[in-house]
Amino acid sequence: MGFHSIDFAIAVFLALASFVYIGWTHRCNTTDEYHSAARSAGPWRTIATLFTVVGAPHFAVFTTLAYFYGWLSLAFWAGTLTGFYILSFISKKIRGHINRDAHSFADIAASELGRGPAFIMTICSVLFTVGVVVAQFIIGSKLLGAVTGLDYSYGVVLLVFTSVAYLYFGGYKALISTDVLQGFIMLAFTAVLAGFLIYNVKGGLPNVFYVESYVRAPIVPFIPLLFMAGVLVVMGAPEIWQRILSARDDGIARKSLRKAGFTMTVWGFLVVSMGISISIISPDSVPAEAFIHYVTAELPGWLLGVLGVLIIAAILSTVDTEIFASSIFAYKEIQRFRLQSGDLEIRYTQWLIVMFGLISLFGALLLSDLLAAWSVLLNMAYVTAPLALCIVLGRGGSNAKIKRISFYVSFTASSLAFVYIALTSNDYFSWHSLIVVVSASLPLLIPGARISNVGNLP
Repeated sequence: MGFHSIDFAIAVFLALASFVYIGWTHRCNTTDEYHSAARSAGPWRTIATLFTVVGAPHFAVFTTLAYFYGWLSLAFWAGTLTGFYILSFISKKIRGHINRDAHSFADIAASELGRGPAFIMTICSVLFTVGVVVAQFIIGSKLLGAVTGLDYSYGVVLLVFTSVAYLYFGGYKALISTDVLQGFIMLAFTAVLAGFLIYNVKGGLPNVFYVESYVRAPIVPFIPLLFMAGVLVVMGAPEIWQRILSARDDGIARKSLRKAGFTMTVWGFLVVSMGISISIISPDSVPAEAFIHYVTAELPGWLLGVLGVLIIAAILSTVDTEIFASSIFAYKEIQRFRLQSGDLEIRYTQWLIVMFGLISLFGALLLSDLLAAWSVLLNMAYVTAPLALCIVLGRGGSNAKIKRISFYVSFTASSLAFVYIALTSNDYFSWHSLIVVVSASLPLLIPGARISNVGNLP
């Protein structure tokens, strides 16, 4: 199937070409620039790159939640704001590991607890990031196809090629530069789309604000757990820790986290208002399909073009982050396995970027019907967030040996609970999910002190 019109084709092409162009113009000559932008990211770039970790699936997921729960669905975004603020309070502790060339909590685990826990955190991080990328490509390409008429497989190939291309050329420096443009598109275009939908609600804005929630499932435990999910997704996302460690200084990291959390909450407010508007305009729609059905049937042509570019920006702003993060995590783990240290080489990172791009491509093309399986991987944050917090705060015991034992016990317990939920219910917004969080949080209950001279323990 081709594009609905030449206007869509031009809009999509210009959006994709602009991102590749930014990557090409930000080619790096030094490994420090390529892998961390020389740890000199300023406030605007840091805010933008923290905000854009969300992507296209949120349009479908959170408009559906708004269809069910109205403004109560903002619980998730309140959780993300809380997660960002918690990280802002401990950002100085996190950045204390910069002198050990840390890029994420796996590297912090290596310096505090040794290679074993670091390997576990790397595996969890890669599973999470790959799950995010494939889910983004699957849902995003389906949304893009519904809006523009572009064939699903062509959409996946085009998006993978674009993201890999500008990452390959410019690395982290290109990533944070494209995030500024993508973040602006996400915020501005979502506001335009939300404004149009609210304008078309009978009674306008007052009706949107005073709409009753369509509660079709228990508010408790769903709403508290949705809040908890927002907190943990932020605190357990390895790419967010990477942003903290790449900021220019402690003050920029702390302030950027808070401003990014506020910006993401504003964006979430707009997305939820879209879902509520659609629930008023089309009260008899199937909730899970209401958003895409309305925008494809009711939006004028020019606004469909806006939505197409918005979806592209949302997809790429997330997948580039995850592909690059996966490459860095894998590279650092290979170094630890081979007992090596020193600078990362650009060419090896580029090969890993291509490799993870291909893994994501085949995952999205060949396993698109296994979206539930990819969604399970997104919830690895339930495991990594408490463990990462424990390591940074020095909990889990008074010495390295006790800390490692408590880490392994907690990881084993939470992983078994995680697998049980995945195999039996696949329900991550029930009281069962608390078992995972509580199990992973066990080291937080054990007093301890941060150990900074452990090094690479066996």
